[in-house]
Amino acid sequence: MHQYAGTIFIFSSTICECINDGTVRLSPLLCKMVWFDEFLADCRITKGARLFSKNVTSGKSLRNTMLQVFYKRSRMVHSMRLILLIFILSVYLFEIDAQESKQHHTVDGFRNPFSGFEERDTKDLMQWSVWERLKGEKPERPDSYKFETVQNDGQRLRENKTQTTVTWIGHSTLLIQTAGLNILTDPIWSDRCSPVSFAGPRRHVQPGLDFYDLPPIDMVLISHNHYDHLDKNTIRRLGDRPLYIVPLGLGAFFRNLGIKHYTELDWWDELTVNGVRFVCTPAQHFSGRSLWDKNKTLWASWSIIGKDKR
Repeated sequence: MHQYAGTIFIFSSTICECINDGTVRLSPLLCKMVWFDEFLADCRITKGARLFSKNVTSGKSLRNTMLQVFYKRSRMVHSMRLILLIFILSVYLFEIDAQESKQHHTVDGFRNPFSGFEERDTKDLMQWSVWERLKGEKPERPDSYKFETVQNDGQRLRENKTQTTVTWIGHSTLLIQTAGLNILTDPIWSDRCSPVSFAGPRRHVQPGLDFYDLPPIDMVLISHNHYDHLDKNTIRRLGDRPLYIVPLGLGAFFRNLGIKHYTELDWWDELTVNGVRFVCTPAQHFSGRSLWDKNKTLWASWSIIGKDKR
């Protein structure tokens, strides 16, 4: 019996190898089923031989012995095949459910799975940014901008440990304080959102809060990897102290900066810290930091759900 138990354990381990990161492939399972039939053949031959030897030694007739061997062999084979069939069907149903919940995944990236969504390309971008301006269909850019700002009290924010506050710093950058946590969203303190420091869209208004007035940051939420939402220089200044919660595929960006304190989430995944739930929720957008990596990483919105505030 110990010999069979050891073999069954090896079989179970082999089946488990077919399940990787929630993705189940049936083809390896079917291969394992063929191997399993060979395993059953070895078991029934060995078991039959032992039973035959035992019965003959005890003086039982050859006919009764062969019938007993055949009956026990057939019962074991059918039972094990039924168990394996049930397992394969359950895996198949799990795979269908997983595929339906991952409609935003593609072979090499992600997509918008929403009804009515229309994909845009570089031609549409040029028409929007250049052609419509030349035709006068787009408002002219003013010579200067002037936006009224309110001075924030950095000391009060640094001392706050209990009150829930939301401070708009600029664009998608918010400082959220709740449940004793200091949270930043899409932080950018650079003058330009661009791969280079000498060109690209430039900031018209200084951040609503100076970087040095920030309280110690516990968590950083990133929505996607566009330059106006994921700024390399700001991430370097924040360092590896905060926990960065990012959409799938952005881990490589942080590893390249020496950041190890991060976690990647898919849509509807969530993480709880200090009793606060951080839920990665769907968004209609796109990603990319060059001409060659469009939609290679996921984009997302975020829900922050505390005991009293959300």
